[in-house]
Amino acid sequence: MASLNDGLWYSSHDHQEVDIDLLLEIDIIKCLIFDEEENEFYIVSNKKKGLIGFYLTVFPESDPYKSTNLTMIKNRLDIDSVNLFILRG
Repeated sequence: MASLNDGLWYSSHDHQEVDIDLLLEIDIIKCLIFDEEENEFYIVSNKKKGLIGFYLTVFPESDPYKSTNLTMIKNRLDIDSVNLFILRG
């Protein structure tokens, strides 16, 4: 993670770097967490493809190109404070 507007993924195994915000077409990154059990990253962003909303994306630790959009709500609301937690039951 570099900033709210720029996210970078880096693999120390093969020294590969991927610009996450460009790959996922997101902007205004609000929260990023890593799930150690599933080895996945979760990203909450406030903009996707230029549309303001609430966007939750997940991708495996080893390959950001295998991302999945979990939530895409185009509500035109600028969210400010975001906390993201992983719960298992």
